[in-house]
Amino acid sequence: MAPYFVLAALVCVAVAAPQLEDATCDSGSIRSSSGECQKVSRLHHGLGASYPSVDLLEGQQVEVAVQLTSQDWIHFQLCGSESCNLVVVWGLNPSGELYYVNFTSCNTDGDWNTGVRGPDVKPEGAAYFTPGQYSFVAEHRSSQLVVWLNGYPQGAGLVSANPQLNQLRLRAERGTPMNVTFEDSTCASDSSNFRCGDGSCVSIWFKCDGFRDCADGSDESDDICDTPVATVSVGEVVTVRVQHEEKHGHVDVSLCDNASCSTLALYGSTPEGALWFFSWTGCNALGANCTAGVEEYPIGRKYFPSGELVLAVQRRASELAVWLDGSPDSVANVTVGAANRRLRVRPIY
Repeated sequence: MAPYFVLAALVCVAVAAPQLEDATCDSGSIRSSSGECQKVSRLHHGLGASYPSVDLLEGQQVEVAVQLTSQDWIHFQLCGSESCNLVVVWGLNPSGELYYVNFTSCNTDGDWNTGVRGPDVKPEGAAYFTPGQYSFVAEHRSSQLVVWLNGYPQGAGLVSANPQLNQLRLRAERGTPMNVTFEDSTCASDSSNFRCGDGSCVSIWFKCDGFRDCADGSDESDDICDTPVATVSVGEVVTVRVQHEEKHGHVDVSLCDNASCSTLALYGSTPEGALWFFSWTGCNALGANCTAGVEEYPIGRKYFPSGELVLAVQRRASELAVWLDGSPDSVANVTVGAANRRLRVRPIY
């Protein structure tokens, strides 16, 4: 992977698509955290029906094959003993971007009427699902459940999550019968994974996060994680150029001290230049494994297209501010500590 450069330098990323490894578990099973193949269970939700479910612990990923027999919406529910968070997917567009809404703090039945609804995310050209076969990937990250159409990680739907939410459930909104199969997805067939030096795979989310997730430590090697750092003073504005590709997903802009960072995860923007972003605090020294985040959804947002992305970054008295070049009135910001002066920029995929 080419190094990333800031201060008006080019940030380039070359990502090779991972190869799909042979499944290690039979169809209908997933490898558990202990390494054993676990049969998919079915739970009674208290809603008069049973739905397919599987354990999905933090750091795990699973492929989900869904056969819809009629037009319907698909609920991806990540549940624990006290609550569920939901990604309700209505459909998609020709580019594989999901049309969805999320819900947090739903009851343990996964009833969306009991939860807090997020904004609708409807990409351009999106339409409702029609009957047919669909393949998804669901990943439980450190603070999110992320769901995408297999092969299209840039079009993901997401909702906040925590380690206590550890069981994934699937159901159709209108009760349409649907066949669901969970497959072990240690090495999914898209760019959402990092292939270790020994040939095994881990989630791309764990690359350069400060923890050795590959047995050989290759996910934390200096060759791929040595991001140049610029020191930014209060009031200083820095220009950052990123050669962005759609497969790269979001771009992290972090302001750090020696032990921690505050991070802005930039996903896209509106035609007027308003940024679509997550603001994260409590991140480690690499800008990963953050503890608290807030998402900003401007109306009309789209994922960043391929091409050069030019950002203006400013260290203010108590915040990191970022805006698209030419749109200084549409600022993404996150609070920072007095010692946070080291600027890091890292495309994720």
